[in-house]
Amino acid sequence: MEKTNQTNIVLGADDAYALPLAVTVCSILKNVPPQAVLHLFILDGGITEKNKRRLQRVFEKNGEKHLLTFIQPDLSPIRDLPSNGKPPSVYLPLLIPELLPEHCKRAIFLDCDLILETDITKMEHEAKEQAILWAIRDVLIQTLSDPKGVSNYKNYGGNADSPYFNSGVMLIDLELWREENVTEQAIRYIEDTGDTMYHCDQEALNAILINKWQELNPRWNQQGCIYWPEVLPETEFTKDILKDYDQLLKEPFIIHYLSPSKPWSYRCMHPEARKFLFYLKESHWFSKAGWKIWWCRFYLRRFLWLFSDLRTVLNQINFKKPGKKARGVPTPS
Repeated sequence: MEKTNQTNIVLGADDAYALPLAVTVCSILKNVPPQAVLHLFILDGGITEKNKRRLQRVFEKNGEKHLLTFIQPDLSPIRDLPSNGKPPSVYLPLLIPELLPEHCKRAIFLDCDLILETDITKMEHEAKEQAILWAIRDVLIQTLSDPKGVSNYKNYGGNADSPYFNSGVMLIDLELWREENVTEQAIRYIEDTGDTMYHCDQEALNAILINKWQELNPRWNQQGCIYWPEVLPETEFTKDILKDYDQLLKEPFIIHYLSPSKPWSYRCMHPEARKFLFYLKESHWFSKAGWKIWWCRFYLRRFLWLFSDLRTVLNQINFKKPGKKARGVPTPS
């Protein structure tokens, strides 16, 4: 049975995301107090046995007193859903209430491209009003009427200003989800909408949960674009989050690496990529020798990439001796 003070956390990945999954797990375990009891459920979307053993080692090295359960989900309900070329594992969050034990009342779902910077159990204390889920508003796709939001939002009772949430961090009321048959509704939406969806499961949940979710503090999902506020829409919501901009920027609860440029890639330019690398080292995903080899290769590739870009820029400038006009460089008037 579920312990009264137990916090259920769900993560899902295929083998390609096993390493960042390990980093997320490590950051969770490093930031919980001694009295906390966690039950981590890993939805296995195709993780190899070798990487499962490495994930088990990460868990044992960082949080042995907690519980870890691997779940092999039946992918048949989602395997043939349209997904814009993404693997079926993108829809694993929709299966959470069906896969977790009936005695689990709530669960926190986390994407695998994020790290925790605080005690994850605090999130539940903020969710006071009743809702099927609690999430954080997307700072780029702020409303359902956004071109990347929900095109047919009116059919589901929404309006142009209805808020749109990011599904990378969600606190789910499993009982209400089951009562409302959210999984079945979401799958039906995906089948009806097809490949016109932009964010797959996220769009489906935003469509069918209009007025059925509550907002959490934006610090629980610091989205990467917040570092470049000039790209945010000029809205009242943007003004609101910019009022506490320094706190959101410098004291996030969760850093979410939301962009194609991920911190395990040597091309990543996220300002806090170094924190991901810190937790990667601390996770024990690699042996000591393995970490040194990976780290050296990573920074060698990064140096060569940065140097290559700099050389390209310099080659575009044809430097000449003083007094002579450089070809392609206008002479000051």
